[in-house]
Amino acid sequence: MSDLAVLWLAPAYPSPADTVGGIFTQTQARAVSRQGVDLQVVAPVPWSPWPIRSLHPRWRRYAESPRTALDGLVRVERPRWLAMPGSPPWLATDRQVEALARGTWHGRRPAVVHGHFATPHGQAAVRLGHHWRRPTVVTLHGSDVNLQPQARRGGRARLQAVVDGATEVLAVSSALAERTTLLTGRRPRVMPVGVDLEPLRAARRPLGEARERVGWPADRSVVTFVGRLLPAKGLRELAAAADRLPKEALIMVIGDGPLQKELAASAAARSDRLRLLGPIDHGHIPDLLAASDVVVLPSHAEGLPTVLVEAGAMGIPVVASAVGGVPELLGADGGWLCPPRDPEALTATIRRVLDDPAEAARRSANLERTVAEEHDVDRQAAKLVALYRSLVA
Repeated sequence: MSDLAVLWLAPAYPSPADTVGGIFTQTQARAVSRQGVDLQVVAPVPWSPWPIRSLHPRWRRYAESPRTALDGLVRVERPRWLAMPGSPPWLATDRQVEALARGTWHGRRPAVVHGHFATPHGQAAVRLGHHWRRPTVVTLHGSDVNLQPQARRGGRARLQAVVDGATEVLAVSSALAERTTLLTGRRPRVMPVGVDLEPLRAARRPLGEARERVGWPADRSVVTFVGRLLPAKGLRELAAAADRLPKEALIMVIGDGPLQKELAASAAARSDRLRLLGPIDHGHIPDLLAASDVVVLPSHAEGLPTVLVEAGAMGIPVVASAVGGVPELLGADGGWLCPPRDPEALTATIRRVLDDPAEAARRSANLERTVAEEHDVDRQAAKLVALYRSLVA
């Protein structure tokens, strides 16, 4: 039994019903448990009774998510909570998370409480830490700083309360730390989540072999997007770029989300240029990255996108908007940056990558070195556990 028991509050954790949501949480949780921490993750799932679960596959996945599970040495609890689109204030989602998490400990107290994202999980973590008189860590991931304070009434005040109330505040990139400092006056410690390098390296293979493995055409240049299908991910700009790229270029879009119907219609009209593959088990993503000429992420805002780190670990060229922690990750010559919300600039940048394979190989090798040195999840987990122990001491 470990001498260090830690409670995580997170918005999602993968399950057989949903293998994608919260994948970066799982990656870090497994690495933390390998450091000898007794880790319990509480990831509440929206309550979806029979009539609701039949309306949309997402609600069916919620219903099928196991309430308790053991992921290696990580104990996962998925209690049900009342949730609805927009999270109206009267739902008090932070209070719900707090009550559900407290109920899973049955009178015991962890040594450290760690909330992922400022609201509502960071709010709940701060309250639990105060209630139990335990140190609290909150990790800021991106949208909780870049979008929510401006998008919701009282959002900035909630962020301020979380940052002021936590014992230690972490940010996944320097850009996010700087933005937090501007909004709250407190600078977080920069600590990326990291990625598990071994499975990514194992999936690397020659491009022709990788294409044959996944069934993609060998005579096309493949541009791949992986992520949630949201307007803020720049997918409308990517769809517009499909018409401007050379005829041999083919855009593959992997994921699901609110723009799925719109993108499906766009893909139907551009079947020779744009294909929507839907959600794919994360375990298969490395094979698809290996079959790509370039990975693209034209987001309007980001923290530190995991898919770019994964592509970097595999030596795949990347094109991304110059937002959030992306310029910090790519540096001067680890990939290609373009302005957000600009289909023409996005198109031109993708063309530069496809037209110069030697430069693409050089930059992707630079990014691969950066990822190996700074984004190995086990190295980052060791730093996080050292922080836990210092707070307890």
